Formats: sequence, C-alpha cells, structure tokens
Amino acid sequence: MIAGSAAFAADGQLKLPDFDGLAEKASESVTITLDPALLGLAARFLDPAKPEDAAVREAIVGIKGIYVRSYKFDTDFAYPKADVEAVRKQLGAPGWQRLVEVRSRKEEQKRRHLHARRAGARQRP
Repeated sequence: MIAGSAAFAADGQLKLPDFDGLAEKASESVTITLDPALLGLAARFLDPAKPEDAAVREAIVGIKGIYVRSYKFDTDFAYPKADVEAVRKQLGAPGWQRLVEVRSRKEEQKRRHLHARRAGARQRP
C-alpha cells in the first residue's frame, strides 16, 4: 500500500502500484513510455541552429520521463480503488500542475493529465 504524501518523491516521480494486471482486464489499454534515454535520443535529432528546434530541445532537456498508462474497462471498478486514490493523493501534492482534464458525464468519468515542476525550475509562458 502506498502511504500518501510520503509516497511523493522529491523529484516529482510518482510511486505507482503494480498496474500490470490492469492491462489484462481492460478492454482497451495504452502504454506510452518516454524514458530519459529516449528523450535524449529525440533531442539529438533536433538542430540547435534552428530556433524552433532549439526551443523544443531546451524544453525536453529537463524532462526525466513521460509515462502514460490509460485503461478502459467494460465494467465499473475493475481496478483497486485504494491504489487509484493513493496515486490521486500524490498528484495533489505541491509541485504538480494540471495540464488537461477530460470529463464524460455520459460515462461518469474524469481524466486528468498533470505534470510536476522542480522547485526553482524556469517556467515558459
């Protein structure tokens, strides 16, 4: 079990429960993993002499990783609610900022996309 605020690492990395079994139960699943090595590889393809490439390169230099896990289920609560609540509690900690929220009243669901900023990190307009 994850312990609320103690589970939030200082670097913004979430401590996630083992969600591997969810993909097997889900009618649809999406997994996106862009780790530091892959982000670094992508940055090497950008030309720092081009302003638009330089801006993208600067933006991704400080990113430690992008990890997306999305599951859709045919039945309600096919996942451990306590695990989901533990993750939500971490996302409520200082340093996390909501980027996007998607709600479906018809399906009574809400999706949030958040990111963490390091203390002292420069913000872009």
